[in-house]
Amino acid sequence: MRKSYHVTTFLAVVALLAVAPVYGEAGAIPGLSDGSAQLSPVAVATAADLPGPEPACFTQVSVSLSCSSSCIGDKTRYACTATGSGGYGAQWYLFSWTGANPTSGSNDNPNYANRVLTPGGPCEAQIQVSLTDGCSYDSASRTIYDYCDSSCERLP
Repeated sequence: MRKSYHVTTFLAVVALLAVAPVYGEAGAIPGLSDGSAQLSPVAVATAADLPGPEPACFTQVSVSLSCSSSCIGDKTRYACTATGSGGYGAQWYLFSWTGANPTSGSNDNPNYANRVLTPGGPCEAQIQVSLTDGCSYDSASRTIYDYCDSSCERLP
């Protein structure tokens, strides 16, 4: 019995503390009191006060990919450049590569990567770069060929 009294008292105090800041004082609920009760000012959150949602995608990001090749003996080396534009802003760009080794930071624009095709390896391969700004996404890919390996057929 004594324990339930303390729990009830505690809940009443919590309720009073929750209601008092909204209505100004305990019991001053409009429509239930003598009419003299006034609402106390309540802080209203504005858009600047609230945490923002994910950035709105007003324009989509776009990524372009270009690669140049050179021979190192019988190896074919590709140096690739990806350039991003549009989207939420270049400060949010995140590049990722598949089939090539990045040589610049994932946030650098333009972004660079290398790939070396060696003899006995595939005569062609795929390089892909993806770009996101946290809101939109784009990717570009390119097929590369091992021009320098004499065992590979001379491809375009």
